[in-house]
Amino acid sequence: VTFGAVATVTLVGTVSTKADANYTGAATTSRNGSGCTITYDVASKVASGTTVAAAGDGYAVGDTITIDGDTGVTYTVKTIT
Repeated sequence: VTFGAVATVTLVGTVSTKADANYTGAATTSRNGSGCTITYDVASKVASGTTVAAAGDGYAVGDTITIDGDTGVTYTVKTIT
């Protein structure tokens, strides 16, 4: 298994508990890596518009990333660098 920084992610879980807004640099949790932050939008309890804000390190393709404090919003690491 190769580990690295997150380059791209795929939005998997879209059910948000947050109010409608743009969340910039939201902290995440993952089994392998650390330091990845995500910017995303919430509208009507649905997450969308994902951007990797900080890549972090120690992630593998296929890892699940969860937004801290918004556990219904999850991503799968698509590519690493």
